[in-house]
Amino acid sequence: MNQSLQEKIEKITGSIHKTNTLDEQGWTSKVRRIFTSDRSYLLKSSFKEKYREWLKEEAQVLKKLSENPEISVPEYYGFIEEKDGDHLIMSFEDGMSLTAALTKAASETERKSLIRSFGRFLHEFHEKEPLDIFKSEGDWLQDQLLKAQYYAENGQCDGNLSLLENLKADRPSPVNQTMIHGDCTAE
Repeated sequence: MNQSLQEKIEKITGSIHKTNTLDEQGWTSKVRRIFTSDRSYLLKSSFKEKYREWLKEEAQVLKKLSENPEISVPEYYGFIEEKDGDHLIMSFEDGMSLTAALTKAASETERKSLIRSFGRFLHEFHEKEPLDIFKSEGDWLQDQLLKAQYYAENGQCDGNLSLLENLKADRPSPVNQTMIHGDCTAE
């Protein structure tokens, strides 16, 4: 972390004593735990255009949810935009990733139970009526297709324009808006 970024972060967190990179997390971001004299924070940093956009959206969601106790999420502390990268500061929440829990599971039965539990949680979350702060007007799917086109045209996805055109031609039927966890992994 360069001196300029550290100074910006310390305006939010106070003096940084140490940082640890969390290697098992962060496919789209570099994830670090920041230690100050009285607590620790999580710092997510993204550098590619698409991932910076996603991180900014995550910051906006966390900021909105910080005033709404219905869904438990880390506390939002700040978002720093720089020329070459963006950085989200949130509370560090103790716990174990699903990947770590699966690795430590004593049996195949325990691993299956962990996966089922995680799947149930996601199912229930995705079935929820969106909170008023997330309800959108307009055609959500059309907005996503426009983003997908931009990503495909700029080589920022695994798919291609031909695949996107097939999806547009066989567009899914409209569904009611629900809650979506957009970057769900086992990490």
